[in-house]
Amino acid sequence: MKKKLCTLLAILSIFIVYSDNVQIENKKLIIKEIIEKKTKVYSSSLSIGVFSGLNLGYGKIVSNKKFTKERIWIIHAAKILPKYLMEHYFLAGIYYQTNYFKNPERVGFFFKTDIGVDCFYTESSSNWFSGVEEGSKIWIFPNIAFGIGNSFQINKNNSFRISIDVGIKVLICNLNLTFLF
Repeated sequence: MKKKLCTLLAILSIFIVYSDNVQIENKKLIIKEIIEKKTKVYSSSLSIGVFSGLNLGYGKIVSNKKFTKERIWIIHAAKILPKYLMEHYFLAGIYYQTNYFKNPERVGFFFKTDIGVDCFYTESSSNWFSGVEEGSKIWIFPNIAFGIGNSFQINKNNSFRISIDVGIKVLICNLNLTFLF
């Protein structure tokens, strides 16, 4: 009986020591993943549509096992196209974009929200309808939008995205081609 009890205690102590080592190794791996995980993101995108322009952004990535959020501050500028329609119309602004992913890798389908402000500038020499001279004008508009998109991972740190949003802003809808690094 003593022999069996000693054998059982020896086996239990081996399991306890081994499980502690496994937990320590797992904690080391988790800490290493957290340290290596990317926490900042830079973006540049091209808006396609009536107002074609460039967007530049900088943000932070917040992630856990179930979801990932990207919180990005974006400045943008655009000019109306085609030129023959309205020649001197310009749009610029800043907004805060949040992208919601269901996975920590930030690939595939995502939702997005934008909130910010746009400045719409016009400089026209004459009114189209009356022919009356007009000066330049500046209007301030809100930029509140909701959208969807798809993210394609190019390599470990870079991805390409296609997204569309709709909302209360100068242009009701935007299509964006974005490169993140």
